[in-house]
Amino acid sequence: MAIGPPSLRSASIEPADVRAPSQAAWDKMTQDERMRAVMALPVATPVDVRPPEGDAYRKVKTGALQALEAFFRRLKQRVYVSSDLAVYYPNETRIVPELFVVLDAEPRDRTKWVVSAEGKGPDFVVEVFTSPEAGKEREAHVDRYAALGISELFLLDRTRRWLRGYRLPRPTARSYEPIPLEEGRFTSNVLGLDLTLEGPRLRFLYGTAPLPEADETITRLGAMLNEAVVMKEEAERRAVDEERRAVEAGLRAEEALKLAEEIKQRADEEARKAEEEGERAAVTEQRLAEALSELHKLKGWE
Repeated sequence: MAIGPPSLRSASIEPADVRAPSQAAWDKMTQDERMRAVMALPVATPVDVRPPEGDAYRKVKTGALQALEAFFRRLKQRVYVSSDLAVYYPNETRIVPELFVVLDAEPRDRTKWVVSAEGKGPDFVVEVFTSPEAGKEREAHVDRYAALGISELFLLDRTRRWLRGYRLPRPTARSYEPIPLEEGRFTSNVLGLDLTLEGPRLRFLYGTAPLPEADETITRLGAMLNEAVVMKEEAERRAVDEERRAVEAGLRAEEALKLAEEIKQRADEEARKAEEEGERAAVTEQRLAEALSELHKLKGWE
């Protein structure tokens, strides 16, 4: 991670004098007047204020936003996370942070953030930029966020791949102090997370675990689905094999039973034949005995 003075993209601040009512004016308005005042504030950011930066720039913001949204949703915390949304402070020209977080705020869809209407401004901001600006421009932007009372500001230079963090030392302070880099990380007290860079990608870490981004979650779920499909197919193959083996075993058992019955039948037949032979032998023996007896009688007569 490179070290050096960062310079924030000047496109982060809307130069046109588009302002929300002052807090004093807001306090005097009726509910209907407040609603009309909010609706009158522009939603879109002019192209000359924030020109398109391309897919790589968009992916940095989108990945970080989705990771944070998913994290706080899992924790069931009321945290609002947004990107490139116009933020209106009382009687101030609007700012359009690349990424910002508001604690204790309903995470619903919005087209703009009006501080007077919402009751507070962003607590945490990340600005992503791709080209260096003059030092005085950087100072102006850092000073502006501090003056607005934004607790933490992080600057990411995607091209030169460095990250810087700033923090208000106390809630009433309006001047930032640098957040120290410790073991390659910056700690955000607002989020309770650490920030670091992985190449051009901004990563948030909870302890040692990086918060997964949407594409990583999709990839992981896809891998889990593939694994589940493979396991299901293997289970089905095992079931088919077991059924086949059971059928084969059943056929073998049936054949064995049939063979046993045939053997028994042959044995019974042999026994029957033997019994018949025995009976015939007995009859023959009896007849022979009778014949001998008759023969002896005849000899006696002689």
